[in-house]
Amino acid sequence: MLYRKTTGASRTSGLRSSLAFMAFAAILVLGGCGQQGRLTTVPVRGTVTLDGKPLPYGQVLFMPDNGRVAKGEIVDGRFTLGTYSASDGAVLGKHRVSVTARKPVETNLNDPLAVPQYNPSLIPERYSDPATSGLVFEVTADGNEFHIELSSKL
Repeated sequence: MLYRKTTGASRTSGLRSSLAFMAFAAILVLGGCGQQGRLTTVPVRGTVTLDGKPLPYGQVLFMPDNGRVAKGEIVDGRFTLGTYSASDGAVLGKHRVSVTARKPVETNLNDPLAVPQYNPSLIPERYSDPATSGLVFEVTADGNEFHIELSSKL
């Protein structure tokens, strides 16, 4: 029988190979975990107006009865929703909707203690809460372009 003494160097390289393999396997296993439980989304886009005029800036949130919230930035009255990425859309079903339109006031970015300040809202506060906005939309498998009409009047 041949007997070969293992040196410390070969044990270390074997340990490194084993650790590298386990790390690679963990990445493969965990990499797929992010997809579990992910609901299908469909494209959603639209416009937001206040008293018939395009809202210059803001944010739209679509909150489904079941699933993850979709959001979109309003730019010159237009928005595109994203749930898992910037523009992948929203999950199917009924959504309560909120709209906000507050622009941050310029602050000193070099001051770590500076508290962000915001200009007054361009729209009535009731639209910022899905419970009081009165905005409800149904996202379906096709044709999801919504026009959100806001009013400055009660």
